Amino acid sequence: MNKKKWCKLQKNIVFFLLLSVNTSLLANQFVLDLAYQVESGDYGGDSDTDVTIVPVLLKYYTDVWSFGAEISYVSVTGSATVIPGSNGQLFGQGSGSGSAATTTSKSVTRSGMGDSKLSLSRAFFPEQKDGVFYELTATVILATADEDKLLGKGENDYTIKLKTSSKLGLWSPALTVGYQLTGGTADTDFNNTLFFSVGSGYKLNKNSSLGVGYDFQQAVIDGVDDYAALTFNYSTQLNNDVELTLAMKMGLTDNSLDRGYSISASIPF
Repeated sequence: MNKKKWCKLQKNIVFFLLLSVNTSLLANQFVLDLAYQVESGDYGGDSDTDVTIVPVLLKYYTDVWSFGAEISYVSVTGSATVIPGSNGQLFGQGSGSGSAATTTSKSVTRSGMGDSKLSLSRAFFPEQKDGVFYELTATVILATADEDKLLGKGENDYTIKLKTSSKLGLWSPALTVGYQLTGGTADTDFNNTLFFSVGSGYKLNKNSSLGVGYDFQQAVIDGVDDYAALTFNYSTQLNNDVELTLAMKMGLTDNSLDRGYSISASIPF
């Protein structure tokens, strides 16, 4: 990472730290989220690309505010014409003018630190138990991945999203709508995109639930399909308040993964 990008990264970190100073006055709880994700697909190409992601997310909750910081390890095996991106969507698919990577038919394995994330959320709790919950979140996706290894495109992204959810008996429907400002490179202008997620959980018992969701995001480059995928998950809360989640993901377009699996644990302390 060159000096100019490092200075830009420092400014983003300082901005979010200053923005979250007031939240530290109402200390409540830390939560550590650990996950192991495996995704695979041809993304419209001739061969599969396998992506393994190990994210580590630390969240700090207050009365109505929360602050998150995430780092990740990424390993990619497959065509060098695809670069890990946000929401499972890859940058630089194919060999056209929109590609952000050198075109090659050879399978390449590269690994290292992925992009990092800083987020700040404000929750709006309902007055009644069966009311609607709202949460507004701003996120900076920091370009900490090594672009020379094709683990990232080397520019920051910015997102703003609004999540709404409610409880209807054993069901807990939710809807998230957001917008991403996608940082372009010297060679490629990426599209700013709309995205949304809709789904619901279903409570099996006091500690366990099932969930299904649909994710959509406009394509970040021209000439390819939008991203769309279905997710199915099972969550259970262990005796020590640790929540364990198993998930399976299925892509619905050529610009999406074909299949994905993950296991994650949410640990409060």
